[in-house]
Amino acid sequence: MRRLAAPADLSPKQFRDALVDNGFAYLGRTVDRYVDIRSPRPGRLFEPVVNAKRQTLRRETLAALLAGRNEVAEAQRLIREANDRRLAAAAAIAPVALPTCRADLTDTAAIAQLADDFLTRIASAGSVDFKGLIQMGWRPEQLRQHADAARAVADRRAVPA
Repeated sequence: MRRLAAPADLSPKQFRDALVDNGFAYLGRTVDRYVDIRSPRPGRLFEPVVNAKRQTLRRETLAALLAGRNEVAEAQRLIREANDRRLAAAAAIAPVALPTCRADLTDTAAIAQLADDFLTRIASAGSVDFKGLIQMGWRPEQLRQHADAARAVADRRAVPA
C-alpha cells in the first residue's frame, strides 16, 4: 500500500497570488504580520504560522488567515443577531413606551410633556435647546407659547443635586 505524501507547501508566487486573491496583505519583514484588507475595520494583524526553524508555512498561514476572517465574520454575525433581538424587543414595547405626539398637545398636557422633555434633555445632554425640542416633535409656536410655564413646572419637579 502506497503512503500518501503530505501536501507540499505553496511556492512563494502561489502564496502571494493566494494572498491577493483572498484580500490579505503582508506588512513586511520588520512587522512580519498579515492584515485583512477586505475587513470593514482593518487593523487586526495576523501572525504567520512558522515551523521550528522560524520558516513560514505558507499553506497553514493561508488557512489561518482565512480561519481568522471567518472568526471575525462569525463575531459580527452574533453582534447583528443580538442587535436584531434588541430591536425586536424595543419594537414590541415601543407603542406602550412612546409618549403621545407632541405636535398635537395643547395647554396643560403640552406644558406637562414639555416640562418632562426639559428634565429628560437636561439629564441626558446637560442642556435644552430649541433645535433639540423641534427634533423631538414640538412645533415652534408651541414652544413660544408654553416654554415659560413648562420651565416653571420643570423647576418644581427637578430634584436638587
